[in-house]
Amino acid sequence: MKKTRTQTRPPVAAVRRDSSPKTDVPSQQANQLFLQGNGHYDRAAFAEAIACYQQAVQLAPRSDVIYCNLGSAYWAIGQRAAAMQAWQQAVTLNPKALEAHNNLGNGYTEEGLFTEARDSYQRALNLNPNLHAIHNNLAGLLTLQGQLSEAYQYYRRAMELDGNSTLYHSNYLLDLNYCDSTSDQELLAAHQRYGQRFTSVQSGPIEWPRGEDPERPLRVGYVSGDFYESSIGFLIEPILVHHQRDQFTPVCYSTGRRSDQVTVRLRDLAAQWRDVRGLDFEALAQQIRADRIDILVDMIGHTTANRLPTFARKPAPVQISYAGYINTTGLQAMDYYVGDEVTLPPGSERWFAERLLRLPPGLYCYQVPDYTPEVAPLPALTSGRITFASFNKVAKLTPFILNIWCQLLLAVAGSRLIIKDKSVSDAATCQRLMDFFASRGVVADRLELRRHTALKDHLADYGQVDIALDPHPFNGGITTLQALWQGVPVISLLGSRHASRVGASLAVAVGLDDLTVARSSADYVAKGVTLASDLPRLMTIRAGLRDRMRRTAMIDGARFTGHWERLLRTTWHHHCAAKNSDNP
Repeated sequence: MKKTRTQTRPPVAAVRRDSSPKTDVPSQQANQLFLQGNGHYDRAAFAEAIACYQQAVQLAPRSDVIYCNLGSAYWAIGQRAAAMQAWQQAVTLNPKALEAHNNLGNGYTEEGLFTEARDSYQRALNLNPNLHAIHNNLAGLLTLQGQLSEAYQYYRRAMELDGNSTLYHSNYLLDLNYCDSTSDQELLAAHQRYGQRFTSVQSGPIEWPRGEDPERPLRVGYVSGDFYESSIGFLIEPILVHHQRDQFTPVCYSTGRRSDQVTVRLRDLAAQWRDVRGLDFEALAQQIRADRIDILVDMIGHTTANRLPTFARKPAPVQISYAGYINTTGLQAMDYYVGDEVTLPPGSERWFAERLLRLPPGLYCYQVPDYTPEVAPLPALTSGRITFASFNKVAKLTPFILNIWCQLLLAVAGSRLIIKDKSVSDAATCQRLMDFFASRGVVADRLELRRHTALKDHLADYGQVDIALDPHPFNGGITTLQALWQGVPVISLLGSRHASRVGASLAVAVGLDDLTVARSSADYVAKGVTLASDLPRLMTIRAGLRDRMRRTAMIDGARFTGHWERLLRTTWHHHCAAKNSDNP
């Protein structure tokens, strides 16, 4: 599952340690405050950093460097307007301030102002066309707009300019999964190249001193940058709640900067919590070894703030990839990849560098937020029309699936479609979508483009949806779980790869696969028409979906964690057997 991923977020502090602030007054005091601010920023003491930068800029009011770093500190604490104002001041003072142009591009991207973001990145590239970071950021922006072919060109250029960047390689690999024209063979080859390129960091065999007793209690490390109100936050919480502490000691390694009330809960649930965002790959590997982790679980893959090069160093005897990424990591050092019987059918082994492990159908356990609204009545009963919807990212909406949705809208008289994502804050992206539907005969009043909202309101919006539509080839994950919990069936197209079978897995778990899992484009349309034509059935499904889910491990945390712990124990047994056979 792909969590919410924007590698252009948040802007990184443009710390230029090789230059002192320009100033019209004696520079020593301003420079000292500037450097103190940088030190506070590096320690994530952002309020202290801001105080230093503000004092410095009073002494050096024409320093673009100070304004640039001040903006990054503001951004880190969520004061976005102040950050953007500081960066604007930086480029006003120095139109050649590359870092400020980049950060403005990042900020505009986060705000959904994609035209302005692209202008800022382009100004930076005009100043230095070989600046690899800008090529990467521009590629990320184009992905958000759904312009994948152009995005790939910029990613490739970024990798040409800096072949050692694991970030650029991971961004490129993640975005390849969105494209329906990328074959399974091409995806595998691209991931294998990553594995070959970044596996060389492992320095020979490593011995782990804790011993190979197959039944002893295990220390399990979970690595993610998304331990907050996000996909991974909702999926890891039931595991942490229900782990048998006499057998499994959970240690969380948080690689991301964002935190909220979910972070607080997860921190309390973990036996040990480590904020490792400031550690490089090797330092994190050393910390994991020092913590004596037996099984290390990657819940981030090739997404934001990932630490795959740490896994390449093999800091734990057993390493598993689960939930954070919908494809192979490409690393031989990653021992296992976890899916289920639907997402990983027989024969899937050939597409993975890892050995495969399978949970029962359903794949995930969803921690339902306590503010989740009740299931609303079927909206078609009062609106007199069927409302389809996709609350997935625009990047997932390929021309292939959009064309199917157009056919479905035309086949269901009077129906409409809601597309909701933060990317539709951008006027150009909206116009591109409107033009696509119009060119296929779907008039504008049948399409509603809705901006992103806070999660509570987001869940309530399902009260206006009769049937949800899953994208292809990159299905929804947490998005589908949320739709189902709100009583909305989700139609998906069964594909050949893991990412295009998640919708089917969740449908199988709740017993809706016969009604909602299509085997072809025509079948997708037919299933949509069949559901839309039977309001009594839709009412019955809507009223009963929560009970269906409660009867599965997707909601039953204790049941799911039992499956998960048996899987962990199985991997440990395999490890012990292998070690004991090597040392008779």
